[in-house]
Amino acid sequence: IDRAIEIMGKMPVYIKNINEGKGLQIKIELAPLSLVKKMFANLQTVDRVLHQLDEYTISRIQAYLDDVYKIKLKINDMYNSLVSYKDHFPQEILHEFGNEISKYNQKETWLRTNLSKLLVEIRKGDKQINEISKLFGDLNTENDFKKINQKLNQEYEKLKEQLTRIQSYHKVGIEYLNRDQINAFNILISTKKGDVYVFCFSSANLTNKDLFDEYEKLFLRLLKNSNKEKKDASFLVYDFCYLPNSSNQEKDIRISKYREGEKIQKDIF
Repeated sequence: IDRAIEIMGKMPVYIKNINEGKGLQIKIELAPLSLVKKMFANLQTVDRVLHQLDEYTISRIQAYLDDVYKIKLKINDMYNSLVSYKDHFPQEILHEFGNEISKYNQKETWLRTNLSKLLVEIRKGDKQINEISKLFGDLNTENDFKKINQKLNQEYEKLKEQLTRIQSYHKVGIEYLNRDQINAFNILISTKKGDVYVFCFSSANLTNKDLFDEYEKLFLRLLKNSNKEKKDASFLVYDFCYLPNSSNQEKDIRISKYREGEKIQKDIF
């Protein structure tokens, strides 16, 4: 015992120059065995808490946060797909999408930050495990995430059909005119060389789907033949829904043919 006390007394001298003398002074205390026994009893209690937290609560938290992250990826993918063709969709819809995603990200950051702090306090023994349920339940966090996801899904579904059509046309070399291009259509058409085929319809008013499908097949066949024969031709889609007063515009489905800026055939069907 005397030797142990002597070593403990000289400990500050032994470690004085370690790490170039940097760091805090170590506090050394002698403790009776009865206190050590009590400390080990407390450690066993803490171990039980950590064991429960690791195996049960942590798995639930991780599963929930994984779901939150997957939803974030999904709504970001939806937003990015719309932004890729931003000139084809109303700006107010894109702004709303962006605002809701920003709100979602803020809520996720808040949740992860507060959850991280709470877990530290639980491990220290300052908080109880049931505080986690309060974090998720009392603040209605889960419903907030679901509401944003549901709202964005509904908005996306309204635009999905048009987005898919635009993407499929662009993929095969068909130019789907946006609002600005349609407003300057006469100028645009005069800049095109060779024959220009313009597929006209209103995506907001496709009441006769069978007729639309027949026109679309013809339009794609014209494109295929033109590519095969290596003709100098352009293929455009003119969507009446982009017109400022689309309710007063002619909406008949047709494929018009232009040459040198002049319409030479109203409907080639």
